[in-house]
Amino acid sequence: GNDDDAAKGGGATSSCPVGLREQGPASPFPCLINSGVYFIRNVPESHTLVDRWFEKHAESDDAREDPYWEQEALNILKEEAPSLIEVVGGQVMNTHSSFHHRFHSSQNAGVAFDIALRVSTGFEPSIEKDARLNHTLYQNVAMEVFGAKLSSKKLIENLRDNEGECSEDPKAFICHAFARPLPHKRALLRKVLKARKRVLEKKLRESNQKLPYRT
Repeated sequence: GNDDDAAKGGGATSSCPVGLREQGPASPFPCLINSGVYFIRNVPESHTLVDRWFEKHAESDDAREDPYWEQEALNILKEEAPSLIEVVGGQVMNTHSSFHHRFHSSQNAGVAFDIALRVSTGFEPSIEKDARLNHTLYQNVAMEVFGAKLSSKKLIENLRDNEGECSEDPKAFICHAFARPLPHKRALLRKVLKARKRVLEKKLRESNQKLPYRT
């Protein structure tokens, strides 16, 4: 980013970093900002942006019915003032727990990510029942990237029965177990506490930042 950026936000599919936008409405999650994870600069422009965000949310009747409308409100503000918000790709920040940068070794990284998202979260309709998808392509990518057929027990076990590949991805900054069962969220937390916490504390000490690490 640059000094003019007021805020940086990231989401599991923010800016559709692996091609989900090209799949249009067939994507399981919309290509929007995830406003639950962001860094904000302590500058007047940021203060104004947050005030406008609150006003935009408060003035909408949709906010009463939609618990996630604050994300839509921020997307509207980004369209109005694109220079103030920089979206960081979901393969770097707030990465979904099922994603790993190895997906990019495939020419169809977006499809691999879509498979991981749908299978790991139990998204409906399933790939097999979604007529909008190229099922031959999805079958081929499942074998190429995950070494298992769609709907196979092996694929389901690989993507559902653990905390997700993100925890093993050295390029991921924040792993997000969005729409994953509570046991998986807890498993991811335990793994981060065991492996990543010590590394982060060491870096904080080396940089003389006397900041306590909090999960």
